Amino acid sequence: MGLSYEAKARLKSVYSIWRKMDTKHIPFEEVYDLYAMRIIFDTPEGVSEKEMCYRIYVALTDLYRPHPERTRDWIANPKANGYQALHVTLMGPDGNWIEVQIRSRRMDEIARRALPLTGNTRSASMKRRANLMSGSKQSKTFSMIRHRVQ
Repeated sequence: MGLSYEAKARLKSVYSIWRKMDTKHIPFEEVYDLYAMRIIFDTPEGVSEKEMCYRIYVALTDLYRPHPERTRDWIANPKANGYQALHVTLMGPDGNWIEVQIRSRRMDEIARRALPLTGNTRSASMKRRANLMSGSKQSKTFSMIRHRVQ
């Protein structure tokens, strides 16, 4: 694709997993975003942000199977606070589901500055978890996704 982008990955904390299970009343097996990856791209000249998001989505879903009920299009239908991104949950080669968030640099700026809809503020620990994982099975999956986007 020849795309200029930044990829970030994180592993959901034990507390976040518990909180999601508690608030949504779901078992552990239904927490699909244990592993997450964010692709933040620089919009190429002559291509719209929306089109580029969908191109990346197609490239990833050609390689990995998407979860049929876990695609969220916040580009066509932005959240009330201005948040835009394309979220898709993919089955990685190691058999684990990975949530991938696709957004442009501008969309990322809005996401970082937007007021959270839940009323929660972002903690330092949440920001620390946004760094790249390495030395794990997940890092292989993230490397493969990065390679597909390039």
